[in-house]
Amino acid sequence: MVDKFERQKSVAHYLLENPQASPVQISEALCLTDRATRYIIGVMTESGMILRTRNAVDGRIHNFVVSDWYADELVNGPAPEPTERGQLRQLQATATQLEKRGFWRRAATVWAELSRLQKTVTGVAMIASQRNRCIRRART
Repeated sequence: MVDKFERQKSVAHYLLENPQASPVQISEALCLTDRATRYIIGVMTESGMILRTRNAVDGRIHNFVVSDWYADELVNGPAPEPTERGQLRQLQATATQLEKRGFWRRAATVWAELSRLQKTVTGVAMIASQRNRCIRRART
């Protein structure tokens, strides 16, 4: 079963390749029912992912295009949230403060939490070395 987010992405990718497409064209190209296509378009229009434009020839027929921010997100992937960066910095500062005060086990726990938030192998390896150092110092 195809989930609704996959259908939304397929509609968005189709609109990226075929701007100004009508709902009939979208439903035929993606093998969706007209009702399902109109529902997906309605949800995406309400959330601002796609924009509705009027046909120049017949003003009653609406065509759709992907909004600029969603097109950028589809092409480049979702942008990292600034709160996540701030949270990483805050956890790192907390871990170093705990190390300075001699709370090695607590610092190791914070480093472990920080490693779960890392998105690259290099970042995880650097955090793991910090955590292992704290664990070694806690044993002595």
